[in-house]
Amino acid sequence: NPFIPTNFDLLTVDADIESIPVIIHNTPMMRVWFKQDVEFLKPKTLMNLDFCSPIVYSDPLNCNLTHLFVQLFKDHLNEYLYAAGLAGLRLGVANTTYGVSVSIGGYSHKQHILLEKMLDDMFNFKIDEKRFEILKEQYIRNLKNYQAEQPYQHAVYYLALLLTEQAWSKQELIDATELVTVDRLRTFIDELLSRMHVECFIYGNVNKEKALEMSSKVEDKLKKTDANVVPLLARQLMLKREYKLNNGENCLFEMTNEFHKSSCAELYLQCGMQNDQANVYVDLVTQILSEPCYNQLRTKEQLGYIVFCGSRKSNGVQGIRVIVQSANHPAFVEERIEHFLNGMVDYLENMTEEEFKRHKEALAAMKLEKPKRLSSQFTKFLNEIALQQYHFNRAQVEVAFLQTLTKQQIVDYYKEYIVKDASLRRSLSIHVVSTAEGGAGHKDAPADVAKQSTDDASTQKDFVKVGDLAGSKSTRALYPMVQPYIDIKPKGSKCKL
Repeated sequence: NPFIPTNFDLLTVDADIESIPVIIHNTPMMRVWFKQDVEFLKPKTLMNLDFCSPIVYSDPLNCNLTHLFVQLFKDHLNEYLYAAGLAGLRLGVANTTYGVSVSIGGYSHKQHILLEKMLDDMFNFKIDEKRFEILKEQYIRNLKNYQAEQPYQHAVYYLALLLTEQAWSKQELIDATELVTVDRLRTFIDELLSRMHVECFIYGNVNKEKALEMSSKVEDKLKKTDANVVPLLARQLMLKREYKLNNGENCLFEMTNEFHKSSCAELYLQCGMQNDQANVYVDLVTQILSEPCYNQLRTKEQLGYIVFCGSRKSNGVQGIRVIVQSANHPAFVEERIEHFLNGMVDYLENMTEEEFKRHKEALAAMKLEKPKRLSSQFTKFLNEIALQQYHFNRAQVEVAFLQTLTKQQIVDYYKEYIVKDASLRRSLSIHVVSTAEGGAGHKDAPADVAKQSTDDASTQKDFVKVGDLAGSKSTRALYPMVQPYIDIKPKGSKCKL
């Protein structure tokens, strides 16, 4: 087994060690982040490589081709991943909306052998036609099976589909599988590998010299491609953005589900762009709402087994969402959610300072909790790099602001953004109505289940119905992207005007 490590020594710590990841190599084709571990002191290293290309998500067909390439590649790697696993090394490959992500972790000593084998196989990839047919069929089956998933999963999926700048639906992906052939995949893989940008992060028992040596193995492969001649531009590597809901607007998107008796209502309140102050407001409000929401809607009103209240942070924007999967009609359930949210104003105003302080302390403790493992710390750093915000001391800055918050500020924020008819409230409701026998949308549904209103005027709203996805998106503005917290140029080649 070539992967079995024999050297477990820790490398000497670089003299100029930084407390956060730093860039040690930056070209138009590749950027390398590095951080030597001085906390956990294990003879292990973790590494992530993001192979980015604008073609992978440019249309539903390319999205399918990327997925199949990754599945076939993973399938091919299995022949030596077992041996690597026995030697304490692991390798993961996944497709993202930006490209292909490869992660390698485990004992440092023989990690370079696994990296070299993976790169050789990736850049000289040959399609196994028998496996292609099997994996394609499996992929199509998984896409079709999504219809039978739980209603709350559908609600989460539709919300992302409506708000993300570019997102392909399951049906669009299914339709595009008609064009997926071995020849087309072969051509696509050649095109994908010919022009990529790689962002790499290496953390653990590794010094600057070793990190550069590891990353040079990747760069040597890139130098033999077209990216060496014409690298990808920074504009081709920009992150996706989020659509903006209008102040005072209540949007509604309705879909049916014929596989489950339960229906689902999801109410999403968009709270604006992410920044240190806004993040703390959203996190503290969800921290306070979470337990009473479950207690009221699940325990007391018994609307359904699945009741969730939490924040949604995506594409640099954030908001608060309440999800209830219930046998009742989503329109009825949503009115109960609104009733609960309106009632929480009194709860907040009557909350003692002592109780408010306890909420603040619980949130601060959660934010400041130190990662207990090398992999947790790695994930935390990697998340900031992936978001392209590079806010490595986020927790400390947010907690410092949290300490200054008063109860009145939270009450004012709640009245501005959360309660019905609030001046800055922007809401999007997703209703997944069950048309199965016994479901709220079935023609023979019992009256108590099919009931769509509570007849409470204080919770009723005028909805703007969202029907056509393209039509809805074409009339909306996009939020800007969150700018990096450190002085850094965008990755990729500089544009020449």
